[in-house]
Amino acid sequence: SPSRGLGDVYKRQVLTCDNVTDIDFKKIEKDYYKKKKPLCMIIPTKPVVGLSGDYISSKNNVVNSLSRKKKTGIYCTGIQVLNPKKINQKIKPTSDFNVLWKRLMKIKQLYVSDIEPKKWYTVDNIENYKNLKKKKV
Repeated sequence: SPSRGLGDVYKRQVLTCDNVTDIDFKKIEKDYYKKKKPLCMIIPTKPVVGLSGDYISSKNNVVNSLSRKKKTGIYCTGIQVLNPKKINQKIKPTSDFNVLWKRLMKIKQLYVSDIEPKKWYTVDNIENYKNLKKKKV
């Protein structure tokens, strides 16, 4: 509840505009606090045939690497919870999320959530859009 200060996490949830998803933000919020509010927590999903993504390697939810080549059982959805104020205090400014994630990995502040969307799809191009219309995700 907002009275405990948990509601402020909604100001920090970031979704890329190409996401089509069904996700439980309350569960994500609880997971974020359970992980002691890392500077950034990315929301994973299982890979979807026909979609590319950044595969996540982690240990105890701390992300070690993100790779388009080294495949794992999960990859990034483009959904993340972050704390801009704390990031700006600890990380050199950048407008590139890939650079930000590398800097966060260096200080072990890029986490992966245990919560995955019930449904997830991304529309990066016309082909993805056509597939989405067929699937009715």
